[in-house]
Amino acid sequence: MPSSTSSTDLSIRFATTESSLYDSHSFSDEPGNVSHYMQLLEDIPEDAHDPTDIGTWIQRADLQMLQLFGKELVALIDRSIQEINREHGQARGASEMRRLLKLAVVITMLPTSPDLLPVILRLYATLGTFPIDQLNGITKELRKCVRKILRRVCSLSQTQSGLYHVAQRGGIHKITLYVMNYVKFLWEHDSVINNIIAYQADGESENGEEWTQVDSFVQHFIGRLDALLERMARHESMMGLECISLLNNAHFILNRLRKLEVKSALQQDWILRYENQVKHQITRYLELSWLPVISCLDAHTPTQALFPCFHLPLTTRFYEMLESTCAEQQNWRIEDPKLRNNVRKAVSSHVVQCYQAHLQKKGMKLHKYIPQEIENKLMELFEG
Repeated sequence: MPSSTSSTDLSIRFATTESSLYDSHSFSDEPGNVSHYMQLLEDIPEDAHDPTDIGTWIQRADLQMLQLFGKELVALIDRSIQEINREHGQARGASEMRRLLKLAVVITMLPTSPDLLPVILRLYATLGTFPIDQLNGITKELRKCVRKILRRVCSLSQTQSGLYHVAQRGGIHKITLYVMNYVKFLWEHDSVINNIIAYQADGESENGEEWTQVDSFVQHFIGRLDALLERMARHESMMGLECISLLNNAHFILNRLRKLEVKSALQQDWILRYENQVKHQITRYLELSWLPVISCLDAHTPTQALFPCFHLPLTTRFYEMLESTCAEQQNWRIEDPKLRNNVRKAVSSHVVQCYQAHLQKKGMKLHKYIPQEIENKLMELFEG
């Protein structure tokens, strides 16, 4: 069981530069005075586990006050753990142990939040060093909290503002960043979490879940993410952009999975699955966005063959489609530079080869673009 889990290990809320909801930090200039609920904490006797008043207050508090309270509670827990680690076995350490037990009882009363998982794991690891007769069932309550948090986060419920906004220009969604940061954190702490998930004592097991270990949880979790990304991609205005969105997110997930320490036989299956997803979205994008452009060079399309006198010359129509498609996609973005270059080369190879074959077949010497100019134009795509 790990001895500690740093409060900076995980910025779970958005997995960006925004801080976690319950990150410990000084907030003396935050709105609202925290002295009231801090006093409630102090009023709980260190040798008692009956924080009735603060439990009543938590039930009645609004969201803003609970967020402020949660931040301060996490800070107090971290300070208490530091004191215990520094003065373990001394009289002051014994006092801090009683104080930490009190704080542990209170944190189990807070509304379930994925942001609380790091501090609960720190608590659980530290309490594992306590004499068993002092714990009074609090570790069981912490295990229940962890399982509730995992069930909630795996549901990907739309309760956190901003996570479900569709990324612009086909980019990586915040929900993808969020999930993969959470996966990284769970993977780094799999030992203690596996212990908690699978705990069978005292009739604790509530496992109607489809997961019994961190690896099976991650498999279920990223499966939920895949389904969500598919639904979000349907909001894109063009099918080609839908492919770019799914491509960006699948490639990001793939890279994150590759960076995880190898701990499970399931990992290779995940990697293969996302490698196939990346290839599929590139192929699908080429078919949806560029096959209509290339088909302009085909004189055997039904209407062209039947009524050639009513149609523009093949190359004229090709140039129009090429220019309009490039203009339409000029703001689309592929995030990863290597992937961006690979997709550009795939588009360029596909389009330029067909164009060159058409020029050679028709023996055309006068044309608007030479093949190199088209290649240069296509190699400018996806910068966003």
